[in-house]
Amino acid sequence: MKPLYFTFCLFFFIHITAFPQRVFPYSYHGKYGLIDANYNIIIEPKYKHIDLFPGYSDNPYTIFSQYDSTGEIIVVYGIIDKNGKEVIPAKFTKLEYDGNKKYAFSMTPSNTIEVLDILTGKSIHKQTYSKYISKAGLVVIRAPDGDMHTMIFRDHTIRQHKGRYVNIVPADDSYCYECSDSNVLTYYDADGNLVKDYRQGGYLAGAEINNHGRNKNKEIWIALKEKFGESTLSRVYDDNRLIVCVIYKDPASGKYKLLNPEGDIIFEDDEISAMSGLNSMYIKFKKGKYWGVVTFKGNASFKAEFKNIYVLSKEHNYLWLEHRSGYSGVGITSGKVYLPKESGYY
Repeated sequence: MKPLYFTFCLFFFIHITAFPQRVFPYSYHGKYGLIDANYNIIIEPKYKHIDLFPGYSDNPYTIFSQYDSTGEIIVVYGIIDKNGKEVIPAKFTKLEYDGNKKYAFSMTPSNTIEVLDILTGKSIHKQTYSKYISKAGLVVIRAPDGDMHTMIFRDHTIRQHKGRYVNIVPADDSYCYECSDSNVLTYYDADGNLVKDYRQGGYLAGAEINNHGRNKNKEIWIALKEKFGESTLSRVYDDNRLIVCVIYKDPASGKYKLLNPEGDIIFEDDEISAMSGLNSMYIKFKKGKYWGVVTFKGNASFKAEFKNIYVLSKEHNYLWLEHRSGYSGVGITSGKVYLPKESGYY
């Protein structure tokens, strides 16, 4: 029995350490703190701002900001982790971080980039630049003249490459540098070793709506106009410009309803006085003084208790919701909004 119990405990420990707790920024009367996925406060609201954690699954860092010691005039930026520890103090007037888990980038003055090691807070490299690329801890910086590229490897080794470009490309389970020089490609892994050709083939340019899609939109719109009248309808599109739902305002009663592309009512409430699209997934509706959110499929996601709602991240369809209690938090696609328990939302 003991070996089985030990195995279970070991599995549980590995599970919780392999999948770290998600945390989210929240605010209270204009100051920001951190909250965990169980709505418990990690940091009381004290910062000017805390960004979303880029690449939530395994990235433990994000940018925070506060006013410098001279007062509420100059904003300075640093890096904070999921436990609320300031791993890089707020002292930079411009700082970028993309979730690579290794480096942050200061741009002061604006034509100069400084690479900061997050774990030590030390400067690794500084130069003038025209562009930089960062992916999974690899960094390439393009010089202003456009030919010279700086590559930074995993052990902080720095190498210059003179050629048309340097890209960061997939390599098995990791990434490597792809360097061009007179139409010859060479590849370096994260440790700076010259490696085999890692070309993975071309990338898809992204979906484009075809004639069938455009014709389908036209058919949907003609049918809806015939049934409801054009002046009472407004369309909500997906990322490929296909109609996913339609907002209908009854001209007689002034009430709002949400329709699917076939014209069926999928969401309605006699108390709704306004409705508008937020993005391809969410539609906000107003009841009394406050706003709520419904999905394009008609599923109510967030109760009508918010003074304001807007899109925080288009990439993940995250929302920022300003609650009537004075707290504000992140709403995600699962229908959860991360507000402290003190907000009274739950």
